[in-house]
Amino acid sequence: MNSWAAHHTCSNNQRRSTTTRFEVKNAETGSKIFQLFDLSGKQIYSQVIHNEQFILERKNLNSGFYFYRISGEGSKIASSKLVME
Repeated sequence: MNSWAAHHTCSNNQRRSTTTRFEVKNAETGSKIFQLFDLSGKQIYSQVIHNEQFILERKNLNSGFYFYRISGEGSKIASSKLVME
């Protein structure tokens, strides 16, 4: 049985933060995909991940609540919420 973990870290001042760092540990090897969804469930961003760590740049994301999912080889590795202030 595989065990996977994902977490994200933000700067202390999220209002000024332009990036969020994600780390995926103990996941299967190979590419993974990060998907970001708004509250309505609409996918608004997608990124292929090749490493255990990656950076999400805020760019045009408005303040609010989002959900993310990280998948690999057709199975969900992690999912959670993300708050942008």
